[in-house]
Amino acid sequence: MAAEGFLKTSKYSKYTSYRNILYHRFFVGLLLFIVVFLVFIVVCNIFTGSTPRGDLQEAVNLDALTLPVRTLISESHASAPRVANCTYWSCFNVYKCGRGGHDKITIYIYPLKDYRTEDGTSISKFSREFYEILNTIKNSKYYTSNPEDACLLVPSIDMLNQNSFSSKHVSQALQSLEQ
Repeated sequence: MAAEGFLKTSKYSKYTSYRNILYHRFFVGLLLFIVVFLVFIVVCNIFTGSTPRGDLQEAVNLDALTLPVRTLISESHASAPRVANCTYWSCFNVYKCGRGGHDKITIYIYPLKDYRTEDGTSISKFSREFYEILNTIKNSKYYTSNPEDACLLVPSIDMLNQNSFSSKHVSQALQSLEQ
């Protein structure tokens, strides 16, 4: 009777140890698979270069000491008047946002230019606040140097202070921007 009890416990212990070996092999195999997969990802990132999507255009230079001058001719066209029934869906191309495999709004800043009238007066001066806005956009993850990828296009004309610019000249400058 004691021998039968011993045989039953030894069968049970054989079954338990075999089961433990199976679990052990499974988890060791799983751990090995995860490690190999992580090493593969690291190697792929090293050789392919895990850089964000490349921009073909040059980034806007906010630290330029001299800006290219753009003279506005008095006969140049002003921008079109605002559409009266303009809504988010009818006047804004939402389908450009998130294009290219990313889920973010991309912002393009037009190159800095010094817009002047025919008599040589500048139509707007860059304020410190406007420079900070442009600098914040440029250093954010939302900035793109490619206008084709951008959802929002920011003109480089300071219109924060309405008393410091002529709306007619700003309208002409906005019309001269490439679309």
